[in-house]
Amino acid sequence: MRIANLLASATTATYTLAFYRDTTGSASNPGETIRCTSDLPLLYCKYDSSKGRFTMNTATSLEGSKIETITTIFVQCSAPLEVGQTLDGYLRVIPIVGGTFSGKISGEVVPGGADWSLQKENDIGHVHAKYTLRTDDGALIMIENEGYIHWKDFGRAAKTTPRFACDVNGPYAWLNHGVYTGGLQPGETEGSIIITIYRLP
Repeated sequence: MRIANLLASATTATYTLAFYRDTTGSASNPGETIRCTSDLPLLYCKYDSSKGRFTMNTATSLEGSKIETITTIFVQCSAPLEVGQTLDGYLRVIPIVGGTFSGKISGEVVPGGADWSLQKENDIGHVHAKYTLRTDDGALIMIENEGYIHWKDFGRAAKTTPRFACDVNGPYAWLNHGVYTGGLQPGETEGSIIITIYRLP
């Protein structure tokens, strides 16, 4: 069994992925570490069975792949509700009061969602947002977006995993399937967040 440990440094734009092989069922031995300087999500790492290790795709192969930008969401939030220290960390509920999105799908962000933001130990934050999108043609799409970020690196895009739920008989039924990744970063105005969402091949 292999165990992976991921560390991200926004300061150097470098990601370290350390692998461990559990040979006894009770202990793990240090395995292999790879480094990449791409600002793209680490989901682009692939396992090369002929070499017995993971490798990072080059920029050329990424450009030629079928990775697709789905939409960019501009979310507007209001002042956070300070729940306080919980068993899982310090909890803030950040109301989502509106916004827009554009790209392959476009429309507006429906007020009423929120981001349940947990500040854990060592300045690690867990973002978990749920809200609704209304497309220009009137369809409703629920989005749930989750990820981890080091608060000291909040100026850079955090990597998230968005999931969608919408009418299986509607024009956006394809959003119910597939693998998506997102980049989340603060906008230029107070309370604004920008999320760009990609669909992986």
